[in-house]
Amino acid sequence: MIIRGFQEQYFYLCFFIFLFLFPNEVLATCRFPEFLQRDEPWAADYGEGRFVAYVKNTYMQINQLKGGNDSNYARRCIEETKGNKYLVTHEEKLQPTKYMCMEFLQRSKNIVQLKVSRPSDRRSIELCDESGMGLDHWPIVQMAQSPEERIVCPFVGGYNINMYFPNETMVCRDTMLLLRMESECESGEGITFDFRDEKCIPANLPREVKQRAYCIAHWTEGIHTFIVLQHSKVHKHIWCLRISDALGDIRTAHLFLNLVCDPNEHLTDALHYFHFRMSRVIYSTICADELDGCSIIQQYCSTGFKRHCSKTCGACEYESELGLCTFPEHLRGHWVESSRKQSRDVTVKDYSLGVERLGMFECIEIESEKYSDKRILLELFDNGCYPRYACVDLEKIAPSVMIYRLGNRIDWPLPNNNNDKEYLCKRDKFKDPDANFYAKERPPKILINTDVYHPVKCGLPAKYHHGVSFIEEGKMCGGCLHYSPFSDSDKIYIQPVNCSVDPYPLEYNCLASFDFGNKTHAVVTRTKTPSDYGQYLCWVFTIDNKIKVIKSADCYVFEDEFADPEGLEAQFSIMDVPDDSPNNLCRNLVFAPRTTSARQASNGTTAPPKVRYTIIEPKEPNAQIDTEARPVYDNRNSVSNVQFSGLTLTFVLTCLNFINIMVK
Repeated sequence: MIIRGFQEQYFYLCFFIFLFLFPNEVLATCRFPEFLQRDEPWAADYGEGRFVAYVKNTYMQINQLKGGNDSNYARRCIEETKGNKYLVTHEEKLQPTKYMCMEFLQRSKNIVQLKVSRPSDRRSIELCDESGMGLDHWPIVQMAQSPEERIVCPFVGGYNINMYFPNETMVCRDTMLLLRMESECESGEGITFDFRDEKCIPANLPREVKQRAYCIAHWTEGIHTFIVLQHSKVHKHIWCLRISDALGDIRTAHLFLNLVCDPNEHLTDALHYFHFRMSRVIYSTICADELDGCSIIQQYCSTGFKRHCSKTCGACEYESELGLCTFPEHLRGHWVESSRKQSRDVTVKDYSLGVERLGMFECIEIESEKYSDKRILLELFDNGCYPRYACVDLEKIAPSVMIYRLGNRIDWPLPNNNNDKEYLCKRDKFKDPDANFYAKERPPKILINTDVYHPVKCGLPAKYHHGVSFIEEGKMCGGCLHYSPFSDSDKIYIQPVNCSVDPYPLEYNCLASFDFGNKTHAVVTRTKTPSDYGQYLCWVFTIDNKIKVIKSADCYVFEDEFADPEGLEAQFSIMDVPDDSPNNLCRNLVFAPRTTSARQASNGTTAPPKVRYTIIEPKEPNAQIDTEARPVYDNRNSVSNVQFSGLTLTFVLTCLNFINIMVK
């Protein structure tokens, strides 16, 4: 009897330890998809109703107001089936439990559509048959979209639009200029709607004639392409654009101003939508009429409407008549704009300037004494987008470095001006389009020539000569910065100490050196040795003993004395150690070039554990610097772990053998 009791105790001990060792295998449960697991609720807006769902592990709590009925219920995941479908219970107060099948179609990170079956009193996997499930046309969304979650829209080009209400009454039928829609004329800019007149703007939208929306999801269902749009300013406005034609030649579309993506041919008025009839016109020159009827309304040539009939009114010149301007030879070549947000190539040729993901511009000759140092760029499209102008300012500040500013792109036709160049190059064209009158102009960007790298003297202030100690703010990391104006005047060396990078010197070649008016010195560098910070950097040395490291293109943000930009790659504080102190370990260090990778052992064997050194700033001027060496070991692949795995396996086998004996 005692032996039998011992056997039972041993059996339960084995069982509970087995649960401890392998909890996921034994206690696996149905859980809703990971992409649904959010702290914030998922929501759908029915216009006159709502759907709000909180999802947590296996549980979904839902509040729904539809058709005047307000209900609260829960759905609990009980089984995941093939095809990523989920058998669930539908639990509602004072009602018997029902069974349903659900499928979650992820249209983007923050857009999901639901497929559900009819409720049933009986649990059955047959509820998940595709024939018995219906698609909910109202997607559920996470409202907090960020710029990083925008996507490039699936079609490119510009269209003239006749817009109709659901009853097929034309919107703004007395407006001479047709409404416009342009998509991705510049990659990433989304879709722009030009309503032409304030009276044509749909209700509840800002009273701005031109409005932009960004694409945040798109998918194809049957013959339709659905595109979910979010207003660029009023983020609660999320729409669905339905297109039934090939995306390269769109003739009709429906814009639902509530987020409903309905594929049905016959739509109800309650869905709040507009019907578009679209046509594409290619404008291959700036000397053209914007509408066909200009020849019969020549009386408008004496009014402000003249710019829309510039060819008929004789108010334009062809590009060949204007002539092309040239870029000087020292500006031509391949350049790179390396910023934290993006890195893109810029190509300057004799008569053109191309910017990656933005477009290829021709330089056209328009004279102006006021802006003789600037040039006018023109881009023509073959996809229906209107021609666009921009003013550009280029200046070479070092053999391999140039600063440039590209003004806002301005749509054709231009307003009637005495001088188009003065209109395109005035100060407000270099501010953000939505900025107020007092806003500052955007700082210029720095470009690096990738054809030829020509190092220059770094020109660091005298206090940085021959080595200084620094700590990296926000990290337990520091090191030595070494610059010699005599032996290596075009190089900066960094010796990391107690950092996550390899403890070997990092070499940076200086490509430009200049001062800002606020007593700040800046150096543009190319990284010679691999670095976590990137290849092209700007080092800004401030009067308060800070070193701010930022991507090279963004350097000129520090021209503002009070600049404190986000997105610094690193920020260092110089340690106050007297130059003549024997404790100044960073003075006059000798840096040898790296000949092999620091990450590989020379004989192919496993490298020994890394030793991290910490330099601690002395509290007193002549105190001894405390240098501690602490080996840091990684035990993840150590022998002890192998032994534990062996013991675990031995224990499990012993338990299984004991259970086998009990059964016999």
